[in-house]
Amino acid sequence: MRVKINPNAERQIAAMAQKAFKRFEGDLNHRRSRLQGRPVAEVRRAVDSALRKYGLDLPDATVAGLAQGLAEGRPIRVNVR
Repeated sequence: MRVKINPNAERQIAAMAQKAFKRFEGDLNHRRSRLQGRPVAEVRRAVDSALRKYGLDLPDATVAGLAQGLAEGRPIRVNVR
């Protein structure tokens, strides 16, 4: 049995990840007003939940920074390269 590997697979995977991060970013920014002023631990749970929802993984320090920013009412921006 022969398996053909799509030469564009790496690009397609990167594009899918970028779209997932954009949806994640949009989802949390949409909920920002409800998360603003909440305890950081509660916002952290919301961020963790959104990461699981979109099948994403980020370092703990990044997640903590996103949660802190959302709790303070700042919009988030995730750079994907």
